[in-house]
This record gives sequence, C-alpha cells and structure tokens, in this order.
Amino acid sequence: MKNENESLETFYREKLGILPSEIFKKTGHFNVFSMQDYTGPAPAFPMPYSRKDYYKVALIRGPHIVEYADHTYYVKQNMLMFANPQIPYNWTPENIQPTGAFCVFTEDFMKGYGNIKNYPLYQPGGTPILDLTDEDVEQIMIPYNKMFTEIESDYSYKYDLLRNHLQSDKAEGDI
Repeated sequence: MKNENESLETFYREKLGILPSEIFKKTGHFNVFSMQDYTGPAPAFPMPYSRKDYYKVALIRGPHIVEYADHTYYVKQNMLMFANPQIPYNWTPENIQPTGAFCVFTEDFMKGYGNIKNYPLYQPGGTPILDLTDEDVEQIMIPYNKMFTEIESDYSYKYDLLRNHLQSDKAEGDI
C-alpha cells in the first residue's frame, strides 16, 4: 500500500479544484463540507490509503469499512470518524453515494484551546471510530448544521465559534 502524506493544499486542489486563501493564515485552517458536495455524483472508492497532514472529524451515514495501520473497523450503521496526521487510513462505504458531513482543520487552528494530540480519540491505541445509530446521527448533525451556517457568515468571531463546536464534539466523544 502506498503511504504518502496528503496536504490540505492537495486536498483542496484535487478534490475541490480550489485553494482558499485562508489556508495560509497564521490562525490555522478550518472548513466544513457535506459528504455529497465532496464526493460528487460519481465518487471514487476505495479512498486511497494515506496519511493526511490535517485532522478530520467525519459523520458518515451507512455501513463502511475503515482501515487504519493496525485495525480494520466494520461499521454497521453510521460512523463518527476521527482522523489525524499520525495515522494513515482509508475508508470504503458499502453505499455508492455516502451522505453526511465532515470538517478538516489543522493543529494550529486549535492552538489556545488545548493540545489536540492529547484528545483521547486521537491517541495511539484509541478508538477513532464511533459506531452510531440513526438517532445519534440526528443529534450530531446539529453542530455540523451550525458549522455550515457559521462558516458562511460574515461574523468576525466565527472561527472561535467553530473551535467551540470541535471542543464540544471532543467532550461528547470522551463519554
């Protein structure tokens, strides 16, 4: 298996055909996407096995197979996946058109809000996949919907609000 780091720049250029100027700001980077907008009408799976240079929290509906360096997870219903730069992974949905939402962010984005590397879901040996019911998905979509609204707003402190959503997702994942 090929194991190359995928940069945020590569992510944006290859997957979305754009490179937002915010990626180079000193405050780090954050963005949120719907799975449908990201994959398009003809998604290419399986996703290449690779290590990313950014963090990702993905809420994906439906059964999946997720392969990490040392584990394979068989998700039966839905998943909340926590990916980090230290561990390469890939995932393959059983459905051709996955639905859900995900956010990508850099370690710099979380500076001043705790050390993201210390979060339990990003620790080596931790469980980076949470298997969710449909009811769980509805509850977790609430902060994603707020993130979609906030990222599109002109509010000066929207990135502070977005960091707070990531903090609450982390706290819920600790339970």
